Amino acid sequence: MLEYNHHVLAGHYDGDGEFRFVTWEMINERTGFAMGHYFYRNEYEKAKAGNDETPC
Repeated sequence: MLEYNHHVLAGHYDGDGEFRFVTWEMINERTGFAMGHYFYRNEYEKAKAGNDETPC
């Protein structure tokens, strides 16, 4: 898990040779999250850039 500039990036190995990633935007004073995006099929570069069409 990585935190940078009010965003959190987390990854999970699914056991089938692929990683899944999620990014969340933190709200005021790190008390919760406003929005998240989920990335599948080893899409680390997209998750790192924060651009995806799959909001939570």
